[in-house]
Amino acid sequence: MISKVIRLTLLAAPVLFAGCDTLVDPNGTIAQLQQVTGNDRENPEVLRAAQAGGALLQIGLVERDLQTAVVLETQRDGIDTWRSVDGAALITENGMLRGTRGLSMVWLSSDVSQPLAMVTRLQDGKVERFHSYLGGEDQVVTRSYVCDIDTRGPREVNLGVRVAQTVLMRETCYGLDDEFFNLYWVENGRIIQSRQWGGPGVGAISTRVVEG
Repeated sequence: MISKVIRLTLLAAPVLFAGCDTLVDPNGTIAQLQQVTGNDRENPEVLRAAQAGGALLQIGLVERDLQTAVVLETQRDGIDTWRSVDGAALITENGMLRGTRGLSMVWLSSDVSQPLAMVTRLQDGKVERFHSYLGGEDQVVTRSYVCDIDTRGPREVNLGVRVAQTVLMRETCYGLDDEFFNLYWVENGRIIQSRQWGGPGVGAISTRVVEG
């Protein structure tokens, strides 16, 4: 069990990893992330959840070299909502990003059923995904992407308490407005580490599960 002190330290200064499976020394702070989100208020419920031993996810905004940790707020029908101390949120399904809150453009939801099935089963192929964003004048904008998924081979991921034996999967997506790629480190059908596109104005978001 991770102690309360370590959990709160993770909220202030976790590690960030780039597009490979190596660690990068952190130099971001919650204050820096709050400048991105525009919210300087700390969420006491998140701090209490961390103290109580709630599940943690390390995250980073890769292009901005900013890092923090988020606490599992809710689980419903296989969808996880992770919340940071400043109120920003990530929404994931088995580790695959489905939406964000409080990070530049609002990413409302996604249909990632096709890529999630292929990635977690370690299968190569072509899939589609659909993203819905909140645009100007509060209009919902849906964008579709065609994506190629391919296996990149076995990789070790150091989770601190253990070294996970994973398979690295890459997803390369093309749409009318955007092109991006995602990386997933998969262990036994579960995404335990990733580098995923967070939408326009956000760029790549890194994630890693916290075990202990």
